This record gives sequence, C-alpha cells and structure tokens, in this order.
Amino acid sequence: MFGPIARLRDLLSRTETLQSLVGATGDAAERQAAAAASVYYPAIHASDVADARPFVLIMGAAETRGEAVGLDTFQPGGQIVFGLEVDVPESLQANNTAAFAAAQRWFDELLGDLVADLLGAAVGGDDLMLSGYRVPEAPQRSDPTQQTDEGDFFRAFIEIDWGVES
Repeated sequence: MFGPIARLRDLLSRTETLQSLVGATGDAAERQAAAAASVYYPAIHASDVADARPFVLIMGAAETRGEAVGLDTFQPGGQIVFGLEVDVPESLQANNTAAFAAAQRWFDELLGDLVADLLGAAVGGDDLMLSGYRVPEAPQRSDPTQQTDEGDFFRAFIEIDWGVES
C-alpha cells in the first residue's frame, strides 16, 4: 500500500466516529483493528458492497507532488480521495419529507464528525500531515428505485490534501 494511503487508513481507523460506526469494542488496539477492517483499498467488489456497509473506500492518490523546501530538500505531498458509505438507520427510513430531512441531518453530522476526528488524529503530522480537505459534492442518498436491491444508504466523497500546500 502506498505510504500516504496506508497512513490515511491508520488515521481513519483510529477515529472514534468510524470505530463507533462499525460497532468496535474492546481495548484501543481491538477497536482500531475493527475499524481498519472496514477501510478498503484499492477496491471492494460490487457484490460485497451492501454487506460491507458501513465502510470507507480509499480511491487512491489523486495527485502526488514534491515541494521544494530548501535548496536540496523536497517535502512530499498530494491528495487522496476516499468515500464513506453507510446504511440509513431503520428509524430514519420512512418515506416522508420529515424522515428524509432527519436522515440527511444524521449523515451530515456523521460526515462532519468523521472529518473532525480525522483532522484531530492527524494533529502534529506524525502519521500523515493533513493540510486540507474538501467534500467536492453533496452527499448522495441511494435512489429509491435501487433500494430494494442495494439498500437505503448515503455516500460521500472526501478529498484529503496531505503534505505541504502547493
């Protein structure tokens, strides 16, 4: 696994949000291992997606660069893209506007908590120096016509900048 991707996987698996989402229990190492089992790279087979939720899929390095920080010194950096996919809780699956809005709020808060935990876990840059993030498009909920086969779920993509900014 490419160094920054492996480090991002480790950071994600240490977040309380992901550990809670996957139902991890035990000591810190056991919780981290349980969360890491739900972080996939480079892929997850389409037939396994519904059974794997909740999961994070690291899509790979969108960009890798080296920035000069001295005459003969370069600081690596780049961007890694990952997706988060989770089932909508049954209590929020009612087919009405109020339930849909509540489900959207639930996922937005979950996504915000995950990003905040990830940034908190990266403080100091010992594992992977994060220099920014973006959610390039609004989170998407599964289409009602697909929910019979694929389930009712949310998906979002997050772009993480690591290293120095260009």
